Amino acid sequence: MFALPRPLLKDALSGALPVPFVPSDAGYFPNAVFHYVERTAGSPQIILIFCVGGRGWLRLGDLEYIIESGQVALVLPDQPHVYGSSEEQAWSIYWCHAAGRAAARIAALTLDRNGSPVVQVADHARLAGLFREIVDELAHGYGLPHLLAASLTLGHLMGCIYSESGRHTAGVPTAAMRARSVAAYMRQHLERPARLEELARMANLSISHFSAIFRKEFGFSALDYLTRTRIRRACELLDTSGSSLKEIAAAVGFSDPLYLSRVFRAVQGISPSQYRSVVKG
Repeated sequence: MFALPRPLLKDALSGALPVPFVPSDAGYFPNAVFHYVERTAGSPQIILIFCVGGRGWLRLGDLEYIIESGQVALVLPDQPHVYGSSEEQAWSIYWCHAAGRAAARIAALTLDRNGSPVVQVADHARLAGLFREIVDELAHGYGLPHLLAASLTLGHLMGCIYSESGRHTAGVPTAAMRARSVAAYMRQHLERPARLEELARMANLSISHFSAIFRKEFGFSALDYLTRTRIRRACELLDTSGSSLKEIAAAVGFSDPLYLSRVFRAVQGISPSQYRSVVKG
């Protein structure tokens, strides 16, 4: 385990590092029998705990959460908490404390999206690798190169946890999960026409509810998302094939290549022929 010297942490957060958050503490506890932590006043930093074996628990106020292998627990700054390992199945955990207001903001967004401080993770190896990179960088020292690398990896880690949040809910799928399923359907069937009423029906939501949920999840309306996804696919075909604009238009759901050109220019800022002529890579 590694703890960043607090004067160095203060300097990093005050502008010495060009990053909005810093890993203040990090470590790996394998088979942590009798591991128990209680902070009645909470911690100044975000706490991230990734269980990679066994199980443990987290208590926040009157609520207690079980943390299984493949799950991440988040604790917000200044939040009183108690956590520890199961006595029957001692957990193995990676853990990291994230300092900085941006880290607190990302954690709050994750909790809001997930509805729980425990996030189920699909790609265990990827997340464990990011925790391990943070620990390894801090193990090499607290100089600018290692601290910068650890901080940037922390940003990637928190982004991955946010991305995973809200995806795995027991029982009936949430409205957000249904909206993501509709988005996946649209990506797989770009050539098919789509109407908002039909998309909302697929999600089993009212048009207004579906529209609000979809925009919250993806940042665009459902039809705008579909248009942008079609244009992204058109870009791929322009880059990787010799297909004519008419053929590309048909492949991505535009019956008229002239209409594709107009929409393409509105999204990309240039025409399809200009895009195709740009050297990339």
